[in-house]
Parts: sequence; structure tokens; C-alpha cells
Amino acid sequence: VVVTVNARLVSADGANIWTASEVTATDTYKVVQDDKQITESNKNAALDRAAVKLAEKLYNRLVEDF
Repeated sequence: VVVTVNARLVSADGANIWTASEVTATDTYKVVQDDKQITESNKNAALDRAAVKLAEKLYNRLVEDF
């Protein structure tokens, strides 16, 4: 799976404080030909792992820029 986001941090008055364009995280999952349920479970676990990677990347970019 590939997850790509554009992120921005805005102040209370709506001014842009920080942006990050096209931040991407990936992960893989096993496809089980004869079991759609296991394949979906594997895919969801891969999405969860990719989301964690993405959050880490965004956090690291944010603290590096300040």
C-alpha cells in the first residue's frame, strides 16, 4: 500500500505555520488467493503500519523545520 498526504499546520487565525507536500509511506501485505478475509486483514494491518510510518515522517519533518 502507498499512502501520500499533503499536510499543513495552521494557527488559530488560519495562517499557515508549516506545510509538507506529498509525504509518502509504504508497506506490503500478503495476498491469500483463496481467502479474501485474510487478504483484507493483511491489507488493513499494512495500512496501519503505513499510517504509523507516515505519522513518524510528519513528526520528524515538523521538528526538523523548527
